[in-house]
Amino acid sequence: MKFLFGGKGGVGKTTIAAASSLYWSRRGKTLIVSTDPAHSLADIFETEIGGNETHIAENLFALEIDAQKSLAEYKRKLLAQYRQTMQEFELDLDSYLETIEHNPGAFESAIFDEFARHLLRTDYDTIIFDTAPTGTTLRLIFMPEYLESWIKFLIQSRKGILKLRDMLVREKDPVIETLYKMQKQFQQIAAVLNSNKTEIILVLNPETLAYEETARTMKTLAFYHLSVNALVVNRVVDENFPYQGYLKSQQKILDKLQKEFSEIYYRT
Repeated sequence: MKFLFGGKGGVGKTTIAAASSLYWSRRGKTLIVSTDPAHSLADIFETEIGGNETHIAENLFALEIDAQKSLAEYKRKLLAQYRQTMQEFELDLDSYLETIEHNPGAFESAIFDEFARHLLRTDYDTIIFDTAPTGTTLRLIFMPEYLESWIKFLIQSRKGILKLRDMLVREKDPVIETLYKMQKQFQQIAAVLNSNKTEIILVLNPETLAYEETARTMKTLAFYHLSVNALVVNRVVDENFPYQGYLKSQQKILDKLQKEFSEIYYRT
């Protein structure tokens, strides 16, 4: 199983994800992966965690994606691809790739590569993703669909170039081969995200801003045919809380959640 914990910044995603990882580790080998650049898994587990899998407890391992390491690996992969597919051009690829880390989207692409690699893993019974705040995570989830559409366009464009250059007689074109390989990977990622073995869990606090953002996120996910499997309401205070105004505001949100999302609504 794969679990993606998302939600507004500061609502307690990491705490809920970490607690869930302990629960699932009692049922099989479990890995918790942080995709948030502002990692806090190490603070929760009181153990130094980095870019390598760290043993936390019996059957439980943790990993914090290293953004700079991911970017370096992303550049290395790009260089290998470019050398294979652009041999006919006299380009200074090394100098070009030195500028990659400053290009818009390069950082997100590097993080996505690491996210995708772990999402497709089968060597753990359960993999839990402690994600970045909502906007960043949505881009991560939707990236396979965006990129597959772009790859389809590139494939058609490349075929047009080959036809114009009378290169169709070649048995294999390295550019086409690379594009098809990338397209297959994006399809695999999308299939995992849409399967019944992947669950999306949104964490929120019983507050207006968190509720509104969660409702918008659910609509956005639904537009892309992805459903939310659970809403976890964190930091619910009891009736002895001294500020009655906050209690009334909290109850208003809890009533809304119960009315609109009773089938997937849980509170801590």
